[in-house]
Amino acid sequence: MIGADYKKSYIVLDTFNRADNPSSLGNADTGQAWIAKDNVWGILSGEAYTPASGSPSLVIVDSGVSTNFKISVRMARWGVGSQAPGLAIRAIDSDNMFRFTQVKDTIIMFQKKVAGTIITLGNYTELTLSDNDTLSVVLQGNVFKLYLNDTLLGT
Repeated sequence: MIGADYKKSYIVLDTFNRADNPSSLGNADTGQAWIAKDNVWGILSGEAYTPASGSPSLVIVDSGVSTNFKISVRMARWGVGSQAPGLAIRAIDSDNMFRFTQVKDTIIMFQKKVAGTIITLGNYTELTLSDNDTLSVVLQGNVFKLYLNDTLLGT
């Protein structure tokens, strides 16, 4: 996007194109601070990561928007084993949020988590997941629309 101010189209945008840091994500390109809610998060080779394997890890950025928005994340790599990468929406902590997350090699779930209790709202199976896929959620009022690479999975 040479000559264009790409930040004007986004409330929060982060390319993680900054120096490696093993203990902090710092601030998004648009200025908001990343807040690690569980474990340590850092930047390695232009990607966000957590070195804490096998335990809950959540990092959030407050957009100031709670309804009528679209949020997307490019999944540089999908998880293996017990990892469950994905996208948290309206997250307070690891026990209270909505999440759109990979739970097995070919399965993504949409879940609501309240006080640690998980309620599955959508189960999308037999998906072909590849590095650099994009997960997106569009929220209009209280209606969530879930997308994988711009293909609607469910509402």
